[in-house]
Amino acid sequence: MVRATNPMSEIRVITGEILRLVKEEGYRFCEIAVIMGDMNVYKEDLMQRLDNCEIPYYMDDNISISDNPLVDFLRAALNVIAEGYSYESVMHYVRSCMVERPKKLIWMMDNYMLSRGIKSYKAMEKQWDYVPRSLKGINIEELNAFKDSILEELLPLKKVFSEEELTANKISAAIFAIFEKLGIEERCVEMAKGFQEADAKDLQRARGFEAVYDKVMDLLEQMGELLGDEKLKRKEFLELLNAGIAQVKVGMIPAAIDRIILGDLTRTRLSHIRAIFFLGINEGSVPASKDRGTVLNDREKQMLKDWGVALSPTIKEDVFIQRFYLYLMLTKQSHYLFLTYAGASNDGKALRPSGILHLVQELFLHLEVEEDSQYQSIRCSYEAREALIESLRQIQNGEKSLNLFQTLYHYVEESKSLVDAATYVYREKGLSREVAQELFGRQLSGSVTRIEEYINCPYAHFLKYGLELSPRDIRRFAAVDIGNLVHEVMEKVFALARKKRIRIQDMEDGVRDALVEECVQAAKLDDEYGIYSDSAKSSYQVERILALAKRSMWVLQQQLRRGKFEPYALNKSLMVFNL
Repeated sequence: MVRATNPMSEIRVITGEILRLVKEEGYRFCEIAVIMGDMNVYKEDLMQRLDNCEIPYYMDDNISISDNPLVDFLRAALNVIAEGYSYESVMHYVRSCMVERPKKLIWMMDNYMLSRGIKSYKAMEKQWDYVPRSLKGINIEELNAFKDSILEELLPLKKVFSEEELTANKISAAIFAIFEKLGIEERCVEMAKGFQEADAKDLQRARGFEAVYDKVMDLLEQMGELLGDEKLKRKEFLELLNAGIAQVKVGMIPAAIDRIILGDLTRTRLSHIRAIFFLGINEGSVPASKDRGTVLNDREKQMLKDWGVALSPTIKEDVFIQRFYLYLMLTKQSHYLFLTYAGASNDGKALRPSGILHLVQELFLHLEVEEDSQYQSIRCSYEAREALIESLRQIQNGEKSLNLFQTLYHYVEESKSLVDAATYVYREKGLSREVAQELFGRQLSGSVTRIEEYINCPYAHFLKYGLELSPRDIRRFAAVDIGNLVHEVMEKVFALARKKRIRIQDMEDGVRDALVEECVQAAKLDDEYGIYSDSAKSSYQVERILALAKRSMWVLQQQLRRGKFEPYALNKSLMVFNL
């Protein structure tokens, strides 16, 4: 019986003991089982630790298909129709791995829809002919053909959802048609084989792909049979489908005989087991506390049971059932029983040991609780790597000698890289002259804005002007667009006034305002994305900007009249030679 610091420490202790039994006591992996008090707490971390320590295992648990790519593809297809071909739903559907598509075309479609603000079926249906400057060079004919193929794929669903009487039978038939046309069943078989060939350990994902198609088809058929021609709303069908998918589970079959069994108290059935490791024997987990928020209380359940109505067990009955399962589990091993509990959760919350441990101690009077610090072992390369890292930390803090470190250094393969990482000291280095000349050229040219960007963040300046990275163009009327438009209008006003040889100071109010209006209209015509006129809200924003620009020009005019300054340049570039 071992008290561990937390669940991760429990897992570390039992993996070391499993290796000891196999390597020193002559056990086989198939003669060992690991039972978890709460699989949600231990499952993922335990499987990862066993993989790292190269211990073969079989997880006795059902797999949920909720996160399977086929289910995600089905939801994406339905969401495209339900959301009216929005950008997010369309790109979610297009990016699905269930249909192999050219990545270049996916990226082109993504950027084009963002830059043109395409977010409806009407915009998708139109022929795309305009190419923004940011996407110059793309093959617009190829992109149109790709877009049309996406619309063609979803046509059966769109026709069904356009009808007034929407039924489960019609929707299921449309989904069957899409799956058959795209070869989804063959794709599932292909992906299952791919996972098996790529990684023999990844049998869980392979099994999921093998069974998911039949499970989804069965679910759709059952929905059609139960609901028949009953009228449904889109939201109702999606909710029913998601509820059904959440209940579908896929069972796992052991891929090989010689591997340890991982399971829980109620589901797992064991035979011919020599050693059992029981993790997480904490209060509330073993036995598991039953949810008291039920419709019927225990007294009412007992009354109904007396009348011959079968219901779920009462709290008292459930405790006895769990104790029965616990007795069966603790008596299955023939040689070795290892019990552990955690003193705290992974979040640091204090935990209490289960009362079952006190009953065991009453049966075995000489059984004492040991601490996890007594189980320090190195029986595999992963444990040696962990020990080397901990030894490096202790040496840096002056807590340990070099003896263990020197032994481990010659054993662990990546010792040099670990030591280099532990002793690495960051020293700030700028770009060499040669690299800077390759990125920026021998002659720097820029504006005050560029110099300010460098002062604010040199790395951002390097990304923008050195690597020439830029954010994707998105068609939207954001706060930055207001500032850009005002800046552009002010610049156009001064440029136009200079062209007409009119001083700003000498303009009358009507002439000045007319000049501002002319420049606002010119800025709207220069708008590549049409964001200033694509909606009533955008038009209203432009009217506000026009009023702001008129007021700003009046302020500037008053300042120029009261001073002696004259505008010299609108956007003067600076030069720095001999970089």
